[in-house]
Amino acid sequence: MQDACNASYNAAIDVFSKKKVLMCYFHVIYNCRKRYQSHSDELKVKIKKYIRNIHYSMNEAEYNLKIEEFKVFSEKNCKDFFKYFDDVWVKRRFCDWQIFKRPTGYACTNSPVVSFNSSIKRTFTLRKKLSIYNFIGVLLNMTRYYSKNLQEFVFESSPDSKCKQFAKKHSKYEFFEQVNEFSYLFKSIDDIKIDLKAHYCSCKYFFKFKICGHLLAIRYLKESYEFVNKPKRGGQKKAANALIKNLKILYII
Repeated sequence: MQDACNASYNAAIDVFSKKKVLMCYFHVIYNCRKRYQSHSDELKVKIKKYIRNIHYSMNEAEYNLKIEEFKVFSEKNCKDFFKYFDDVWVKRRFCDWQIFKRPTGYACTNSPVVSFNSSIKRTFTLRKKLSIYNFIGVLLNMTRYYSKNLQEFVFESSPDSKCKQFAKKHSKYEFFEQVNEFSYLFKSIDDIKIDLKAHYCSCKYFFKFKICGHLLAIRYLKESYEFVNKPKRGGQKKAANALIKNLKILYII
């Protein structure tokens, strides 16, 4: 995963000849924004939406269809921009920025690497140019710092705030149809398939993040349902004793 840098791309191909070099989606949007900045606000929103839809393509056929739809739209609205977009981000080597061209849940941007680089400049080098000798000293300080303040590396995807909000809003049985013990359908225009056992959802957001609001909503729903319907400890035994006592009273009367 990288930005549009020919030097690093060539180096990656030389070292990892059989690997695919993915393009950072953030840098695609960032560079496109510079090009469509002169258009009206309404048109800028539509252009960004078309690019986002292309990014969320789940297979080659859908990808080609989205490109064609954008091309038709651009004929009357932003012909010059589409020419740039098609030439740079569709036909050239930096064209692999769609979610179907990478494993499910894999990063779409190299922003964490960029953020880490920024923290080095901000905290350790203080944005000064250092000689190799002096920078080795900085690296030693970084090693000491991060060896003591090491964060746990997480392998599973975590839901963001939007995902949690969607899940809480839709954690109702009226939105779901149960297929079997572990499988559900989320009722929408296109019924979305959910498999709790396999930790799978057929929506585009799961394909990108490996977690989504549909999967989280049915989990919330099942947890709340099981909690409400779970019998209290000793509840049945107490109820049985109470029933026997009432029957004795009735018998005496």
